[in-house]
Amino acid sequence: MINYSNISESIQFYQEKYQYYPINVSWTAGADFINITLPENRKGIKSDLGILVGSAEQSILELVRTKSLKGKYQATTPCFRDDLIDNLHQKYFLKTELFNNISVTRNSLDEMITAAKTFFEQYLTIRVTQLVENTYDIVEYFSGIELGSYGIRSHPLVGSWIYGTGCAEPRLSYVIENQGKICLEQLKK
Repeated sequence: MINYSNISESIQFYQEKYQYYPINVSWTAGADFINITLPENRKGIKSDLGILVGSAEQSILELVRTKSLKGKYQATTPCFRDDLIDNLHQKYFLKTELFNNISVTRNSLDEMITAAKTFFEQYLTIRVTQLVENTYDIVEYFSGIELGSYGIRSHPLVGSWIYGTGCAEPRLSYVIENQGKICLEQLKK
């Protein structure tokens, strides 16, 4: 179940402590913007209103292109996915996305990761894992369950930007509520 207070607290936290300005964005985006971040093995979910976003990042990118949006932002949207369904993967969930296209540097990426680490450490013991150059996950320390992804991207339509998860629900709540059980399962392996 989605814990809306975690989402609300994340919005306030990132705005007050790290100056990520909250903006309202559409829950749909054009195919050009959906495809920028869509993994190769996934497809966008079409609706009568357009293609549903897999992340607010896609909606923000559309605003970058159409409104010349530039800055440090956060946006909260439902995220629609064509994933398998289990305790950690849902057809839809709620996520606050962090976005920075004003200072796209390694230092700015590190600052975003530090902000997210500070937020998640209020609830769990976490660690940062590097996936490839300039791409990282924050995971729960013992189980390795991913709480958020962070990195630098670039695309000819919109330039370069830094993206990251501020808070995803119900994943954060699930890991908090089940961390003891998850740790025991890891020990049995």
